[in-house]
Amino acid sequence: MARQAPFTQHEAVLLLDAFLQTASGDVSRKDAISNCSDGLRRMAKAKGIEIDDTYRNINGITFQMEHGICVSRKNHNETSDQTFYRNG
Repeated sequence: MARQAPFTQHEAVLLLDAFLQTASGDVSRKDAISNCSDGLRRMAKAKGIEIDDTYRNINGITFQMEHGICVSRKNHNETSDQTFYRNG
């Protein structure tokens, strides 16, 4: 299994938004994770990125919301500097 590309800053903001929606009670955790996963997958397809069943899937988004996120500061095609953000 290939390792997933680090989240871009834009993707990290979308993930943070989903997290904050659940924290405020505006959206259920299940719905926020599903919506975030769907949005990130559609965004990748629109950019022409080939994705598989594991790319930004519900399990991965759940993990990121629970454990933090590794964000790329460069594009997906370069060796990237990475920053790790933790929730909490």
